[in-house]
Amino acid sequence: MPIFIVAGLAVALMTDASFWLRFTISKPSMEAYARTVTAEASRDFSCRWLGLYRICDAFPYSGLEENAKDVPGSACLIGEEWVIDSNTNFVLLPLGEPEETADDTYRDLTGHWYGWHGWDNW
Repeated sequence: MPIFIVAGLAVALMTDASFWLRFTISKPSMEAYARTVTAEASRDFSCRWLGLYRICDAFPYSGLEENAKDVPGSACLIGEEWVIDSNTNFVLLPLGEPEETADDTYRDLTGHWYGWHGWDNW
């Protein structure tokens, strides 16, 4: 029995199962909030729990270039972890794909959702 527990734990760690479970549980709340952010088109610095993520900044995504225009229906959600420094920043981008730069990297999650890691740990 111990070998199965160790093997199961190894598979869960290698496949990043904890992240996917957390994201799947949180996705409906994040999508509802993202619709609010895109409808209001203003930056929201208030902190709130969206599923299992604490989001403390949200704004329409416009890419990271200066003077870029907002992408319709998009949202950027900036997470805050209390215990560890991890990538809990998300971009909902219904049109196109985000462009990586030397400072900003994206991880394709599912559908139009991307994980975002920026130069200053955003």
